[in-house]
Amino acid sequence: VIEGIVKCANPACISNSNEPVQSKFYVKSEEPLILKCHYCGYMMDKSDILKQF
Repeated sequence: VIEGIVKCANPACISNSNEPVQSKFYVKSEEPLILKCHYCGYMMDKSDILKQF
């Protein structure tokens, strides 16, 4: 579980709203890297994550 480090790439996700919700992801795969949002189920790959940094 990864919390509060990356943001969900889904603009409609509740973690991207003004609500006090911290982002939370589950690691679905390490190679290739795939994270799944706890709230909306959006699957993010390495390129989605690297765009944030």
